[in-house]
Amino acid sequence: MNTGNEFETELKNKYKEHTKARNFLVNSVMKELIGPGSEQVGPDSEEEIITENPRSRYTIGMLFPQELTPEEESIQEENLADDIVDHDKIMDEYINLTNQYYPSAMGISFYTSGKCPSLNVKVSAAKYRKMTDDDECIVFLENIPESAKKDEKFIKSFRCEKERIIISAALIKKEEDRAYFLNLSDDYLYRTALFKLHSQAAYGWKRVFSPKEGCLVNIPEDEKKKFEKEILEGLSLVCIRRPEADRSKTLFTVSLLNKFKNDKNNKKRGLGKIFYQVGFKISFAEKAENEFLEYVNRSIFSPDEEVDSYRLLYRKKKE
Repeated sequence: MNTGNEFETELKNKYKEHTKARNFLVNSVMKELIGPGSEQVGPDSEEEIITENPRSRYTIGMLFPQELTPEEESIQEENLADDIVDHDKIMDEYINLTNQYYPSAMGISFYTSGKCPSLNVKVSAAKYRKMTDDDECIVFLENIPESAKKDEKFIKSFRCEKERIIISAALIKKEEDRAYFLNLSDDYLYRTALFKLHSQAAYGWKRVFSPKEGCLVNIPEDEKKKFEKEILEGLSLVCIRRPEADRSKTLFTVSLLNKFKNDKNNKKRGLGKIFYQVGFKISFAEKAENEFLEYVNRSIFSPDEEVDSYRLLYRKKKE
């Protein structure tokens, strides 16, 4: 018969197993749908080379170049009046960019206690570029056939490190060189690795990522309604602040905006102007008494029946 302590220990162990399984599933789905990691070539998933267009590989977490340019006068600082009508006009421009078929913006609105407290925003984003002959192709290969290890051309062409083989894209792309290396062994894993290297050289896209620790942006404690900072070329962080009349809380809207303009004559939809794996985390800049508050909708009813049904379904869940 199990004692209370043994039963509690058993529950904790099961919880750990279930949590581990859930995290594995969530991470696997994220790698496939958002990236990076769908084709991991190193110990860190951020070191990614994929063998197809990233626009085809990934389906979410992307910001596209703008199809339509918001009117310049609507986002000027002098138009940011205190009344909610002007605030809504400003936000409508960004909402339109968020809701279009190829979204150019993403963001979140939330309340904090206090008047315009300072926030830290940790931004992540990446771009991809076509592989060039100067790049290196990389694959995992735990066991290299002895026939390849002894071959002088293989030794000169390949670099081996931590169960990976690395070669210049210019070398493996050449048909005669690829055929030569393939003939060194009939080992299935070895030959599969060579075909993968050739695919990287011929069709690969290399991930160009921001620093692993992310880009940390400080939004200072300020009464100005709008704060904007360029994160990368073409990518900006925009914050709209609107404190309540009694100054007890502040409504923030934090967004990431792709400011590149799409070339309508380019059928490839500006592949070099798309940002991938876009996201951010928000925290208070200093340890203070401020806290994030529950978001309160100004309107209970909506003309959208689907929105009303979701509100009914999740009426007991905090927003």
